[in-house]
Amino acid sequence: MHDLLRAYAREQTEAVMARGRVPRRRYDQARDRLIGHYIQHAEAANTHLPPPSSSLSSRFTSREDALAWFDAERENLIAAAHTTPHAGRGIGFALGPYLEWRRRLQDLVVVRSLALDACTTLKDTANEAGAWSNLGLALQELRRFDEALMAHETARDLYQQTGNTHSAAGAWNNLGIAVQELRRFDEALTAQETARDLFQQTGDTHGEATAWSNLGIAVQELRRFDEALTAHETARDLYQQVGDTHGEAKAWNNLGTALQELRRFDEALTAQETARDLYQQVGDTHGEATAWNNLGTALKELRRYDEALTAHQTDLAHCQQTGDTHGAATAWNNIGTTLRELRRFDEAHDAHTTARTLFQQTGDTHREADAWNNLGITYRGLERFEESVEAGRRAVAMLAQVQDWFRTGEAWGELATTLTAAGTDPAGVREAWLESATAYTRAGADEEAAASQAHADNAQTVNGQSPAGAFPAFEGEPASEAG
Repeated sequence: MHDLLRAYAREQTEAVMARGRVPRRRYDQARDRLIGHYIQHAEAANTHLPPPSSSLSSRFTSREDALAWFDAERENLIAAAHTTPHAGRGIGFALGPYLEWRRRLQDLVVVRSLALDACTTLKDTANEAGAWSNLGLALQELRRFDEALMAHETARDLYQQTGNTHSAAGAWNNLGIAVQELRRFDEALTAQETARDLFQQTGDTHGEATAWSNLGIAVQELRRFDEALTAHETARDLYQQVGDTHGEAKAWNNLGTALQELRRFDEALTAQETARDLYQQVGDTHGEATAWNNLGTALKELRRYDEALTAHQTDLAHCQQTGDTHGAATAWNNIGTTLRELRRFDEAHDAHTTARTLFQQTGDTHREADAWNNLGITYRGLERFEESVEAGRRAVAMLAQVQDWFRTGEAWGELATTLTAAGTDPAGVREAWLESATAYTRAGADEEAAASQAHADNAQTVNGQSPAGAFPAFEGEPASEAG
């Protein structure tokens, strides 16, 4: 109902009950029947969403049928969740998976918060930990990682207090994802190893698969790519074992990103095509967008730039369809890098500018730095060296701020290349290469540090004329998917 019509209906209801024409008991019973109807149907519809339940409810004939009911009733379900604590708890738990599937993320935080408030009001200690966990996952989707971390720590502590080892494993898994997004990769690895061990202890193969998947992402961020490959292969095999096609799609996606880092691009392309097809099979538009993004980066590495551009444009269309601003920013960034390879620098400039603006909107400083660096490279291609230097200096400052030392080293290398091309600051060239070497050393990338140091020495030897193009262009990286 429209807000005013709903308020009028409520006033009329109160007036009728005040005059004694309808006992409040009958009103409460009618309301409770309606809430019960919504909770029962939402729980039944959830059995059809990935990963599908072992016992699908006969209330709905298929996932499409269940999603159609959710689509039609979404606003009513959210409104009903506000009516009573019982409704907030029941609908808050039952509606969440659908809202995540449809990427209605603001609504997701609202209903997850209602469920937590209801558990507190009803003194439902049995479900309070789960409500905290669900809220943490919703906050992660909105990139509110500090709040998500607090929620997951609370959930973990509550589960441990009650001796619920299996649920504690899930909390450790979620906590690991949050600290990983905060770029605390060693802590993320510890959390995922704990989750994996607890899932193994409780015999949960599906949970173990999820932990292996997230563990693979953590070691990949630590640049331990062979270990990441093994972890993602293990996750894929376990998901296949339990018949979770959606989880298998995520594992293939993550496996592809690890193969790209190992420069096994043909295999990476096959993995991403498999991920895309599986996401299409289960109807996950958001996951399919991620696979298209990674397909594009693999195609770029194979120098198939026209196909890569099509892949990234397809990714962008999917992100816009689902309202995924952060995903759209990544797509624009990768569109820009592809256009640059095609020597279409003006279009690349517009794409990277759009990416930078969208990353700013989502508060992602790390990816905004990527966009600034790509802008700097594009300005260099346009021979707008002053703007290129300014963009490059913004990028290195922002990357150092988030302590991504490997990419800081890359960005300093790009800045050195720009200064060389400009030919106006020989001393600055050597300084930039030295900064690059220092950043790589902090990242533990000894080979890259040595290369940057050699460029610095050479720049000094030839009066600042260091060789241009020492590193490949700074790309938007492939996207892994946490479970």
